[in-house]
Amino acid sequence: MTKQNNLCETIKPDYLAGTGLQVQLLNIRHIQPHRHNGAVEMVYCLQGHVWGHIAHDELHLKAGDLVTFDRDDAHNIMADKDNLCLVVHIDLNHPNYTREEVFETIFSCTTHPKYTRHPEEVQRVCDVLLAAMYVVSERQENAAVICEDIRLNLVDLLMNRFSWFSIEGWYEEGDDKYADRLRMILEYILNNYRSKITISELSKIIYLNPSYISSFMKRTNFHSFSEAVNYFRCFYAEKLLLETDLPIGEISAMAGFSSEKYFYRAFKIHWQTTPLQHRKEYARLMRIKEGYYEYPMDEAREIIKDYIAARQVERARFT
Repeated sequence: MTKQNNLCETIKPDYLAGTGLQVQLLNIRHIQPHRHNGAVEMVYCLQGHVWGHIAHDELHLKAGDLVTFDRDDAHNIMADKDNLCLVVHIDLNHPNYTREEVFETIFSCTTHPKYTRHPEEVQRVCDVLLAAMYVVSERQENAAVICEDIRLNLVDLLMNRFSWFSIEGWYEEGDDKYADRLRMILEYILNNYRSKITISELSKIIYLNPSYISSFMKRTNFHSFSEAVNYFRCFYAEKLLLETDLPIGEISAMAGFSSEKYFYRAFKIHWQTTPLQHRKEYARLMRIKEGYYEYPMDEAREIIKDYIAARQVERARFT
């Protein structure tokens, strides 16, 4: 595979020793496009505002907003004024879940009302992130043990409350059969999207009627089985666009599209741009100098204490 100058570097977080957790307090100017294979990144904006890109979407965070960059999401963050962002990287390995279960789950943990049905749980995540920053900055003797417990609890929370199905608004909470069906369908797509796949083939594997699968997918945020397939093909194609010099035609074929025309159509629908424009935009972003200030732990501890206290006061006022 032909490599080019990285337009989206894959970065392994610098985890606290003995844990799968990295916690930083940053004032961001520009963090260049990157992704994390095997980890999710959470950004909790405490002050000011930041913006950027996240896979197929634009990113806009103001004070109080939280967003999760899913495993392998291409993303960047920038700002033109001072801000305060708590940035946490979480290794997804967990003893209660197989690697396949975790790595085939799409997460959506954010304060954006369109993408969550559990706003109280999102605020709980914000509290946990603040607590993790405080524990690390305190340099407690058992900080690694506490942070690893926090990480495991966060992964568990993501798996049980913030999988892709958690943003579907048409099913009754607790009716797990629908979540299981969507999980099986997406698992099949994730494992086979680069080949020619059909609902009839899927129906034989998961023992559901093809008509039912078609109707079921129309109710989801993907709107149809074919659009779900196209989305994951575009996601894989984006990786090739940003990490290789391959021509669009080759990328289209490698991602499973029957023609370059269908690839352009699908990419424009899901990424709101053309493949070439997307590649050029990331080349532009990579030319912007990276810059951010990471607060030393002693300074971070005092800042975080104030935010924890402020949240407790706010809860006391409205309890």
